Amino acid sequence: MNINATLVVQGLNFLCAYFLLKKLFFKPVVVVLDKEQLVQDGLITAINESKNALDEQMKKKQQTWRAHQEHFKKEMPNVQSVRFFITDTVEHVPEINPKNLEKVVVQTEQLIVQKVSNVS
Repeated sequence: MNINATLVVQGLNFLCAYFLLKKLFFKPVVVVLDKEQLVQDGLITAINESKNALDEQMKKKQQTWRAHQEHFKKEMPNVQSVRFFITDTVEHVPEINPKNLEKVVVQTEQLIVQKVSNVS
């Protein structure tokens, strides 16, 4: 194996270039990449915290909704008893014979026109 001066000079040239690039190029690039990674990690952490807060709020809303549903189920009035009350208290509505129907329609129309004219 024949080692001549050009091979040694190329080796020294490579080592000098490597150390210069390491100090001048790679180190600043690594620092910038590390800063970007820290920012990204911070954003991911903030997003996860926001998601957790939203999940907690949704759970509280669901619990409140369930509590209100239970309350209204307990406090819901008995609809049948209300119906009986209404049917018991309503008096018999008199029937209008066809002769008086036109008179009632005209009186109602006049009353509506009078009320509407007072509003405007």
